[in-house]
Amino acid sequence: MNHTVDTVANRVEAIIESAIEVNGEVLSSTTDLVQEFLVDSLDALRIALQIEDHFGIEFSQNDLGKLRTVADIIAAVEAKVKE
Repeated sequence: MNHTVDTVANRVEAIIESAIEVNGEVLSSTTDLVQEFLVDSLDALRIALQIEDHFGIEFSQNDLGKLRTVADIIAAVEAKVKE
């Protein structure tokens, strides 16, 4: 599946919005999901699983620990999609 940078970012943002039930207008690339939206480990896992399913990728435990901002998640997905 071919994903452009824009479609990766848009889809990742949509998955996050749905998982934490927020309007996309409040998300930005620098949004820290843990601090600003109190995303806990269960929410983070739900987001990761939805992203993995959509893009056909897998995150390691190490990867998951590094994903705090929207930009972190988008960059990780873009890197995994290119592998």
